[in-house]
Amino acid sequence: MSGEDYPLTKYDDFPVHQSPYPFSYTPATDYSFDEGYMWGAVNPGAGLYLLTGFRITPNSDVIGVHAGLSRSGRQRTLRLSREWRRQFDTTVGPYSVEIVER
Repeated sequence: MSGEDYPLTKYDDFPVHQSPYPFSYTPATDYSFDEGYMWGAVNPGAGLYLLTGFRITPNSDVIGVHAGLSRSGRQRTLRLSREWRRQFDTTVGPYSVEIVER
């Protein structure tokens, strides 16, 4: 493993995986291994449910985002994806997530 093949990224400072290797290296050989974030909000009185997040599947070099809104049993879903290693960030098309430390 060389630093050229698996560069350090800004995510190596976050506790997002349990491995002594850089985030760009995947310790699992499972093609569907993934990790990421997901957030949800619900308002039962209004019949609303919102779910959004992103997943990185490093063995297939893909980052994908999703957003879904369910209102009174009717659901709308948005899914976007792109190559991951070309650009190590959490932006996919118009969807972007920024982690801010306070």
